[in-house]
Amino acid sequence: MFPNAASGAKKLFLAEIFRIIAAVVVVIGVVLTVAGAASAITGALTGEGGAGSLVAAGAGVIITVVSLVLSIVSFIMEIVGLVNCNKDEPRFKTTLILTIVGIVLSIAAVPLAFVPVLGVIVSVISKVLPLIIAILVIVYLTGLLEQAGKDDVALSGHKLLKTLNVILILYLVMCIVGSIFIVVGLILSVITTLVMIIYFICYLVFLKKCSVALQ
Repeated sequence: MFPNAASGAKKLFLAEIFRIIAAVVVVIGVVLTVAGAASAITGALTGEGGAGSLVAAGAGVIITVVSLVLSIVSFIMEIVGLVNCNKDEPRFKTTLILTIVGIVLSIAAVPLAFVPVLGVIVSVISKVLPLIIAILVIVYLTGLLEQAGKDDVALSGHKLLKTLNVILILYLVMCIVGSIFIVVGLILSVITTLVMIIYFICYLVFLKKCSVALQ
């Protein structure tokens, strides 16, 4: 079989789990920070005590830092997982390169957000890259599954690819149309988000199956 790819798929699965936790934690952190800061300012203006608000704001900052640490752990696990998969399927080198490029673009998108055209392009590419990487991961793992004779799991990979291709098209349309027609863009954004949730669950299940089937 392909033990390295099995180990890699397991790490990719865990990386996605850490990414979900980080996303939830950062939302909580931001809400606490903003709410606490706003309450503290209001308390200072009205002369009321704002110690509790400052504590909430401080806790929010700490939680936000924790989410950053979780994101870093997720990134490291993803890289390690791809390296492991690359030992059984050399084409995973492409996903490694794209993953690193994606991180660089995500960081660059922050300061470039104020640059009209370039900022939008970098932002769109940084958001589309994870989808492209996921497509490649599924294609490569499905190929290994077929070689291992695990046709049932491979079939789920093919079905997942169809869903992911639809999401990619929807996202690109959303980015283009949304920049012209805001209302239509918002509707497409809701649809894309709902489809993304379905895809994400299926992707996690697929990675989990791969970690077992390829052992």
